[in-house]
Parts: sequence; structure tokens; C-alpha cells
Amino acid sequence: MNAFFSDRTKKFSELYSDLYPSIYHEIYSNVHDVHITGDLTQEVFLRFYQKMDAVDNPRQWLYGTLKNVIMEHYRKNTENFDELDNDINSGYVNGFRDTRIVLQEAFEASENFRDERDRIIYRLIAINNYTHEEVSRLLGIKKHQVYYKYQCVADRIIDYLKKKGISRLEELL
Repeated sequence: MNAFFSDRTKKFSELYSDLYPSIYHEIYSNVHDVHITGDLTQEVFLRFYQKMDAVDNPRQWLYGTLKNVIMEHYRKNTENFDELDNDINSGYVNGFRDTRIVLQEAFEASENFRDERDRIIYRLIAINNYTHEEVSRLLGIKKHQVYYKYQCVADRIIDYLKKKGISRLEELL
């Protein structure tokens, strides 16, 4: 029993050391508060520790849980979150669509991403300014795969925006 506990603890410690900085950074880029970020990061790893024996892909599981923890945080701490989230008219200001809302819709549209890994790659590079090499190391895939996946998502987002009638960057400004 003691050997199981030490192997489990060692596995958790290694994953925690490897992934804590990227999980923390991702949460911080969403909530912009170090205290809340620390609490939410701790919550992600606590949930992982409780279920880690049943998790096949820890990195993928942690990023999926990270997303859920952030959404739970906003739902709990934002008044009328569901109404705000679902109110399509809240994106219009003086007759024009708010750029942030349009881009957020493009980033959340499921047709722009084949899987969660595509979403993570795009977010790390486009939003958090990671290099292709950093994302390659972080996700454990080859740099050319990161580059290809990122470019495919970028092309799909451009096509998505074109379908919405946005063909030039100036139209978002």
C-alpha cells in the first residue's frame, strides 16, 4: 500500500511540476487576478489528484478541467451570467457589433476546432503569445504539427468571419 501511495504521489508531483506554470498562466489570462488564479489553479490540480488514477491523458484532462473551473468561477461570481452569455443583442453598440463579441464567437465556434487540442494550440499561440516551439514542448507534439494545426484553425476562423460578412480587419475596428 505504501508503494502505491508513493508512486501515485510521485506521478502527481511530476505532472504538477511540469504543468502548473502553463495551467496557472492560462487561468491568469482569463481572470487577471493572482489570488483568484492561485485558487482556481489549486482547484484544477485538486480535482486531478482525486481522479488521476482514471485519467488516461493528464494534460488533456487538466486543460478540460481548467476550462470548466473558469466557467464555474464566472457563473458563480457574475450576476446574470447566463443572460449575458445568451443575450445576442448585448454585443451591439451604436448599431455595430462589438469586436470582442464577434471574435469570441469565432473562437468558441466548434466548427473552427477539430478537437480540444486545436483549441488549446490556437489559444496559446494567438492569445497568449506562446511560440510554436513552446506549445510543441508543452503538449508533447512536434513543432511542425503545432504549426500545421494552428494554421488550419486560423484558416477556419478566417472562413468563419467571412461567412459573417467580415472580409477585412478594418470591418472589426
